[in-house]
Amino acid sequence: MKAGVFFIPECFDFNTDILSLSSDLDLASKLVVNTRSEFIHFMKSREFDSKIAELLFSTSPDYAGMMSRFYDQHLSKVIKMDINDDDIIDIINSEEPEYSNRLLSIFNTGKKDLNIKYVNRLIDSEIKMNDYCTDILLNYPRNDEQYCEDIQQVYRNLIFLDYPEAKEFKTFNSLKRMTGGYDNFLKAITNFLSYMNKFEFKTKDMMDTLKMMESDLGSPVTPEGGGKKSRSLKRDFLINGKLYTNVNCEFHLKLENVDDAKGNRKHHKNRIYFGFIMISDNNRVAIAHIGEHI
Repeated sequence: MKAGVFFIPECFDFNTDILSLSSDLDLASKLVVNTRSEFIHFMKSREFDSKIAELLFSTSPDYAGMMSRFYDQHLSKVIKMDINDDDIIDIINSEEPEYSNRLLSIFNTGKKDLNIKYVNRLIDSEIKMNDYCTDILLNYPRNDEQYCEDIQQVYRNLIFLDYPEAKEFKTFNSLKRMTGGYDNFLKAITNFLSYMNKFEFKTKDMMDTLKMMESDLGSPVTPEGGGKKSRSLKRDFLINGKLYTNVNCEFHLKLENVDDAKGNRKHHKNRIYFGFIMISDNNRVAIAHIGEHI
């Protein structure tokens, strides 16, 4: 199961001023360009185009010039589906909002009441999109290979190790080697990735940063102990054709207990190892390894 975000004409308020409508279109365009993937499809109703044209040309002559904004380089990627507006709303309001093998949500800035019963299905930001997709990953388990493909499409702010040409350490994916089975740690892994995808650095002190992560996540987040400085904690990342060598990935989340463990807990030594890469003045989180203890 994957995600779908619908646009219908009622997503936009044509009774407001042009600047406000333009701002909403900017928001929609940004959401599409920053999150659209094989996992996240943006779609529109079959009558979307005709209704938008009618609304623009009937509202005010000034609005007619806005027509091209609905078909800019990003919104042009929105897929027209053979379904009407009312049926879309009905599906989104259903307990299981499935359509075309996707769980539906709808673009909404909060300026118009679309009578949607489930607030988590109202999407107007990357954070809300992140959280909606996280729920899908948690509630619709998939095999480890599919999971690793999907998380790379959902958590786009993270850098996942994917360097097939490397002499060693070609991928972050080591889920098959997790003790206890990856599916028993799905919640902890997914919540960590979701958290890190939204993470904002508030201090330059690394230990303070790790303490904050540990407090928020409720699991140990630490640097490597015992003075280990081996090559096993370094990774090379190839990002948009640029090679970043020997990235320190000693920091790790300890996956010691299975999800929702109660009573006697069995100790596991699974880990998520990560580091940080500065790209265009942004400190990005790099996921080096999800799997067994190194």
